[in-house]
Amino acid sequence: MRTIAFVCVLTALAGCASHAASPLASSVMAAPERLTLVGVWEGTITGSELASAEGVKAAKARLDVTPSGTWTLRTNMAGTDHVASGVVRIHGNVATLEGRINDGSSADGSQVRLRLVETTPRAAYGSVATVLTGSNRTSTGVQLKKTA
Repeated sequence: MRTIAFVCVLTALAGCASHAASPLASSVMAAPERLTLVGVWEGTITGSELASAEGVKAAKARLDVTPSGTWTLRTNMAGTDHVASGVVRIHGNVATLEGRINDGSSADGSQVRLRLVETTPRAAYGSVATVLTGSNRTSTGVQLKKTA
């Protein structure tokens, strides 16, 4: 159940990580200055797929985006840490973060895609979509504030 909830959380912050260098990395953040995404972001991931009998839960999330165009997302669901990472692509004012879950959980290797829109240089919102093994899909929302 925790893995499914984590995947739902990642659905809000989706991205495609790879364990080796991505062939897309050279074209990834061609103009990172167009968005102020580089840095540390903290916030929450929420959605009906994170609901339990007690109602919809929010998971804390920390997103680190590097100047080279890579990202790492860390969340904690019910006391268990989860990690996903990947590369960033910028299209206008929308950042698409594509990657994979890489935390050793049963969802390890699942595809993740986050779509983020900066509402200000220090605030962003978006969605996370995760494709689990067996083609099960989850989708959640995310709200982040830049902390560094």
